[in-house]
Amino acid sequence: MRHMETGRVNRFLVWAGGAAMRHIVTPLELMRAVAVGTMVMIVAVLAAVSMSIYLTVIIGGFHPWFIPLALFWGLIMLSVDRLILLDPSYPTGRPETKATDELTGSAPAQTGERSKRVARGTQWLVAYAIRIGIAMITAVFISEAISLVIFQPEIKLVLQQQADTKQEAETKRLVNQEIKVHQDAIPPLEKRIATYQTEIDDALARWEKAQQSYKDEINNPDRPGFGPLAGREADKEAEAKQDYEDIRDKNHELIKTLNDEIKDHRAQADHLNSPADPARKPMEEEARARFPEETGWLAQENAFQTFQRTNAGNPAVIWIPWLLRGLLFLVDLLPIVMKLISGRTLHAGLVRAEAARIQTTIRLNEIADHESLDLATAKRVRRDQQAAQLAKERDARYRDMRTDHLRRDGP
Repeated sequence: MRHMETGRVNRFLVWAGGAAMRHIVTPLELMRAVAVGTMVMIVAVLAAVSMSIYLTVIIGGFHPWFIPLALFWGLIMLSVDRLILLDPSYPTGRPETKATDELTGSAPAQTGERSKRVARGTQWLVAYAIRIGIAMITAVFISEAISLVIFQPEIKLVLQQQADTKQEAETKRLVNQEIKVHQDAIPPLEKRIATYQTEIDDALARWEKAQQSYKDEINNPDRPGFGPLAGREADKEAEAKQDYEDIRDKNHELIKTLNDEIKDHRAQADHLNSPADPARKPMEEEARARFPEETGWLAQENAFQTFQRTNAGNPAVIWIPWLLRGLLFLVDLLPIVMKLISGRTLHAGLVRAEAARIQTTIRLNEIADHESLDLATAKRVRRDQQAAQLAKERDARYRDMRTDHLRRDGP
């Protein structure tokens, strides 16, 4: 039987669809095989592209080493789909086998046929279930990645808002921490001012006391006039005054310096509360370095969920991810669907017929081998029987010769 002549591309697509060119004998079968192979290749290419998109999204950028990983995943999907499509669904109890049994005189083996069919169906049910599970998992993950690509501007906005919120909170914490440093520096300065002021007050009190003693001595009626005691009191008053003036001048300078420091601390604390203060810039940079805008997959997923919750009333935001999941799931399962609904085809019939002929040939060869073995065994048994018969005849002749000799030698 001649198969269809076609180009390399079609032969490759026929191979990808799990068919053999030698079993393609009609144009319709060729078109069907090419269509199936095209669909399998589309699924494989989609799997490779989806894997590269997925890796790009979760890592936050494209890298050349994604290409071999994506191609490997596409090759896995191609191989799995081809394995499913390659199954010819050989029937048990084929007419060719029955004809062979009649030809060879063997009794048809019916025992265990039903259990074999059940076991085969279970195996392929498990295979289909695994393939459907792979399709579901792939559809969920890849659809999430594609959704993140579709809503990338909105997700970036949410991530930026989240980063801004964290950075503002961190900046506020750093500013408050710096303000507290300035505020905590003021009470010790005020305490030192109070100490210096107390020294001034004490010196003033000593001077006033010395003045009063001097006045009391001058105005004492018991000692009128300016005598030796009055002179000593005058010296004490002058010394106390000089001491007071020295302490006052020195401490006023110190108090003025401390007040300037207090004003400076208060001014810096007040300025830090202003967003335009240049002193906030190092703190803002530190906050940005500590809380940069996140670009990882989980961060984007959380941002996308936040965006969905914020826009729960928008149908497109809710339904687009589900439509993508359904579309990817159906496309990924197209080879299985085509396998299940294709029914019996001429190609499958030719594959089954070829398998039946091979099995018939194997069966006939086995029977011929058994017959040859039986014939050889029979020949060997016949030779053994003939050898035994000859041995018996030789023994009989020997006994006859001995008996005849004894008869002749007698009286």
